Amino acid sequence: MLLMNQTILCTADFTDYSSKVVQYASDLALSLNADLLLYHSSYVPVTVSGAEFPDGKKKAFKGSHEIQEQLIDLCNSLKAEAKRKGKSSKCDYIKDEGFNIGGINEVVQQRRVSLIITGAPSANTSAGEGVFSGDTVLSLLENSECPVLVLPVDSTLPKVNKVVYSIDISGFKFQTINQTLDLLKPLRPDISFLYFTEEADSKEIAKFDAAKTAILENIYYENTQFRLITASNLIKGLNEYADKNQADMVVMATYKRNLLDKLVINKSHTKKMVQSLRVPVLIMKGQHY
Repeated sequence: MLLMNQTILCTADFTDYSSKVVQYASDLALSLNADLLLYHSSYVPVTVSGAEFPDGKKKAFKGSHEIQEQLIDLCNSLKAEAKRKGKSSKCDYIKDEGFNIGGINEVVQQRRVSLIITGAPSANTSAGEGVFSGDTVLSLLENSECPVLVLPVDSTLPKVNKVVYSIDISGFKFQTINQTLDLLKPLRPDISFLYFTEEADSKEIAKFDAAKTAILENIYYENTQFRLITASNLIKGLNEYADKNQADMVVMATYKRNLLDKLVINKSHTKKMVQSLRVPVLIMKGQHY
């Protein structure tokens, strides 16, 4: 359950896209009564004057002190904005060099991070401004020890009224579902549990009905509905349902040795999934709960 003094970690690299991600994270943290921790990680070359890139251009790198000042200013700005809204924001930052998933997981444990928020792999930041580009975001999705919320480029303020939760009947875990519900409960969204199948025959319908009954007996949330959807492509089916029903968030859970594991753990499939979905995607780490 997301309690007071728990923390949302948000990646920050000072690009325009990152600014939108940070704003979303700040507003969501206020809604969930959670602390906000900005995480900046950058590559700093040995030379301080600039560095050569494959395109032949040079890029001047910001110094460590300048980055720290920017992080301090950003935290103060978010606190001031929260105060204008009549709320209190607890914002802190961590400045790191290079991308170290082990270091992030250590922060997750030490700071009791309940959720990581980052941008989608499609939004590559310029070299030197941050490392949270395509491959590093994919690595974060694969190796993070807590849930990760991935925001598409055009994400707006976190209005989370309708949530779509894609379930795999052969591998779902009640603990992961309840973890998701606890995380989102302060927002009181309507949650639709979707099961996608290529053919809705009697066997699939029976499996769906059994899963629905089991879930309802083991979760503690009222605003739910269940849908059995025929689709040959999970990603396309999710997109179509989310668009048609104006969903504000899609939830998927990773489990070992099943369909969603193949979609999420495999880098190429993960990238396609988070780039294709046009709403924020919450990846729950089922094997950890």
